[in-house]
Amino acid sequence: MTSRSRPERKYIYTNMTTDSSRWDGFKPRDGDVIISTPPKCGTTCIQMICALLIF
Repeated sequence: MTSRSRPERKYIYTNMTTDSSRWDGFKPRDGDVIISTPPKCGTTCIQMICALLIF
């Protein structure tokens, strides 16, 4: 994924547990998989499902 292929930002979310601007400085590498779930909504389960699909 190159910086040219980044999606356009439509919203900025900021509250007690979320701040979407923290992704501004992130530079993904080829092959990176980003898993994003809200807090307490099955993050570990989703990570395991993705790991099983990838490996």
